[in-house]
Amino acid sequence: MGIFKKHDCILNSKILNLDLVEIGTKNNLSICKIIKYKKFLYLELKKKYKNKNLNNKINKIIKIKKNKKNKEIKFHLFISNNDYLNKINLIKKFLSNDLCVKVTLIIKGREILKLKIIKNNIDKIIFNISSSGILINSPNLSNKNIFLNFRPKNVKKKK
Repeated sequence: MGIFKKHDCILNSKILNLDLVEIGTKNNLSICKIIKYKKFLYLELKKKYKNKNLNNKINKIIKIKKNKKNKEIKFHLFISNNDYLNKINLIKKFLSNDLCVKVTLIIKGREILKLKIIKNNIDKIIFNISSSGILINSPNLSNKNIFLNFRPKNVKKKK
């Protein structure tokens, strides 16, 4: 509304049957509003919770980005060609987004006896992913699972 003397502001607030609320100070001048005090408290509380929720959302997004560095894709020994191609494309997509990918080849029951098929599947996976990623570890069998870790080609190794 403008600059008024303190006495005039108090009179105006009494006439309107409202409260004179000091919002802040600037250059030794008080900045005030003529408003109901309870409404003012409600609005301040609303701002506080809005900022708090915004900070929580930002922190959650940051945590998700930090945790989103590794992805895992699971293959079975006998997988249909279409499923295989979909998973390979998904791995390539993750690698293009600078995410490391852990590929797990799951072996069930007596499939462990089919060593040639296992070796062929591993070689096939490595060959198809080699265009967009680099194999970090050598394939090793542990607990009827074979793990392959890939990192994107454009990311340097951490020392």
